[in-house]
Amino acid sequence: ERPGSDLGPPPPPPQQHSPDHSSCSAAPSAAAMATAAATPRHGGLPEEIVIWEILVRLPQKSLLRCRAVCRAWRSATSARDFLAAHHDRQPNLPIVFQVYRGGQSLLALDNRGAAAPQLQPVARLDDHSSLEASCDGLLLLADYGRGVSTFSVCNPATRQFARLPMLSGFVSLGMYRHGPTGEYRILVCPVVPCSDGLFAGMFEMDGILGMACSNDEGKIIGIWMMQDYESEVWTLKYRFELPFEEIKMQCDMRQVRVKRGDMLIVVVPGGDGELLVLSRFDDVLFQINMDGKLVESFHREGLCLTQLQLKQTLALHTFLPALEGYVVNAPPFS
Repeated sequence: ERPGSDLGPPPPPPQQHSPDHSSCSAAPSAAAMATAAATPRHGGLPEEIVIWEILVRLPQKSLLRCRAVCRAWRSATSARDFLAAHHDRQPNLPIVFQVYRGGQSLLALDNRGAAAPQLQPVARLDDHSSLEASCDGLLLLADYGRGVSTFSVCNPATRQFARLPMLSGFVSLGMYRHGPTGEYRILVCPVVPCSDGLFAGMFEMDGILGMACSNDEGKIIGIWMMQDYESEVWTLKYRFELPFEEIKMQCDMRQVRVKRGDMLIVVVPGGDGELLVLSRFDDVLFQINMDGKLVESFHREGLCLTQLQLKQTLALHTFLPALEGYVVNAPPFS
């Protein structure tokens, strides 16, 4: 492993808690509780309940609007402990993107609830940015033009952006939070040992590394999980056949033979300890369950899949510039 860039540490949380488990939440600080206690009640509810049971569960856009209600709400919902607790409660959603002339739209696949899954808009990026990695609500973007690797990091929730030092001759493999220091780092490797698809099919769920692979015909999917890191033992957790015939019927291509390479397949954690299988063919996105059955389909021209997830955050980081009024500070936002 070679950290290609050190983004610096995020703001230290007041308590030890895992950002990947929605059941964990930071306790309110003394300052936040004092602010809540000094604020009038709304609708007969104590302000502590309003802030720590209601506002903390709102989506990002709704929470930002609520900050305009009063100074006390703005102060309490801007505190580190509140932002950490708010981030804990956000869903970890798969990222897809749609290419259009002059740019691309980042979308999150929301698979929660009894209703049909929805594609929620996240951000619109310019056509020079390539999505490389995602970690704790931050996106790593790259521009490999002219033989020079130019990296940048952005937060789509706050629309902050910062360019990172250029790395010539390297490609990124991912972004992670370094446990001992709490710093966000980028894992890179030289362009020449690296080949297309070398790391395709790998994902992480609940701290365990996983890998999806298929047979020569591309019909049978196997999902392996590394159960023992010390001895590098992999266990086959799922094995199922893709519903090619149903996919052809949905695409009105009954006489066409679907071959390996025609479909793009990714496996991502879908939440609640489950995996989500997504496949794209002929401008249609398909969701498949672990039994190999077709669950849902979306028709969207120019839709592309990624194996990345986004758990949005409003937390502020020292390596991102401060914004006034939550306005875009620079590209790649369009």
